Amino acid sequence: MRVIGYVRDAPGPDSGDSVFVQSEHIRRWVAHNRVQLVAVCQDTLGSDATDDRDGYRALLGIISAGHVDTVLIPELSVLSADVMVQEIMLQDLRVRGVSVVSTKEADLPALSDPATDPGRLLIRDVLSKQQAYRGRFSDVADIGVEADPDRDVLVELIPFTDEAPARAS
Repeated sequence: MRVIGYVRDAPGPDSGDSVFVQSEHIRRWVAHNRVQLVAVCQDTLGSDATDDRDGYRALLGIISAGHVDTVLIPELSVLSADVMVQEIMLQDLRVRGVSVVSTKEADLPALSDPATDPGRLLIRDVLSKQQAYRGRFSDVADIGVEADPDRDVLVELIPFTDEAPARAS
């Protein structure tokens, strides 16, 4: 198994472990499970306390190149403190064809599929429905609607008037 690690200095007063400590958690997990660590991508806060996520962008690039099977994080909060954002990121990573593993045992139920937490289950359901919708209709906005000569489509154009519609009695 080829693994890529991701560590991040989180903004906020209770930001958790430093990126060094997070990296050590990843290295210990890799040594214990005898997998190949391809890279560790790191996001640190800039001097102006912005969270640009250049390390995460690099991680996505490595995934797109097909060099890894699994993303290893020290804990879920490294992705985001917000459960909704965590699930959006996890969904994106799964769609890209990689699994996500945490070095923290307490995170494993949240990463399981199906989710054991009702909140995460709801978020995943909404995200999967959104993905199905996009898969079905996203090309309409990109290429426009072309007429199918074998199919009749009725479109009624309604003229705009300033008058209020008459009420039926």
